[in-house]
Amino acid sequence: MQESSPARPPREPMFNVPLVIALLIGLLLAVQGVRDMLGQYSDFEMLVAGAFVPARLTVGLGLEPASTILAAIAGSAGRQSLDFQLAQVFLADGSAHLVTLLSHAFLHGGWTHVGGNSIWLLAFGSPVARRLATARFLAFFAFCAVAGALAQWLADPQSVQPMVGASGAISGLMGAAMRFMFRDEIRLGPGAEHDMLLPRLSLAQSFRNRRVVGFVLAMLAINVLTALGFQIIQPGVGKIAWQAHIGGFVAGVLAFALFDPVPRQTGRRGEPAS
Repeated sequence: MQESSPARPPREPMFNVPLVIALLIGLLLAVQGVRDMLGQYSDFEMLVAGAFVPARLTVGLGLEPASTILAAIAGSAGRQSLDFQLAQVFLADGSAHLVTLLSHAFLHGGWTHVGGNSIWLLAFGSPVARRLATARFLAFFAFCAVAGALAQWLADPQSVQPMVGASGAISGLMGAAMRFMFRDEIRLGPGAEHDMLLPRLSLAQSFRNRRVVGFVLAMLAINVLTALGFQIIQPGVGKIAWQAHIGGFVAGVLAFALFDPVPRQTGRRGEPAS
């Protein structure tokens, strides 16, 4: 009688990436590929349609007339400056173009930009996507993208520089991951996926956690250096919208509880968790 061989344990997949993350990265890369195939004029039209421009929102909401912004740019930079030319294009129809609060996240400033954002999305988006599932994850991603754009607008509501990139949304995913990935019980390797479903830390517990505090300080330090002109994360990309990074991150930290389906953890001595 032939002895049966023991069953082999199932192999762990080499790349265990949530489908929504793979599709989202594929979409970002595809959009950049389409832009590369377009002529310069058509590509600029795509930028005008999809990029977020703070001054356009300011004018569209009726907070300031386009003529005032144009006059201010003409006085400071001159009518022949790039800013003045951009202002004429972006403010021509007086519309707020609210869709650009989200659409800017799917446009990038080149392959280096989209490649860097894809890596960060893979790293921080994957654990958040596994926890929230597809619909909640996409809603949270969109929420953080909009929050990042609004932070950029609040920082400089007269700016006519177009903002593109998913960095604000990805910063929000970093903030969300911070709420559950830095628990003391979290392990790496086998069992980690189960650990990722442990209750999130409350805000109070988060900021008593040394790893969380260290992560927040590192995040703030990188963005302060970026504001001073140093490019730490994506060198060679061009001007970085660091205000959108901070806005998306803060939104992710504070609003994650609204999207998280995992029951919250009760704080010590009955303190409320958020």
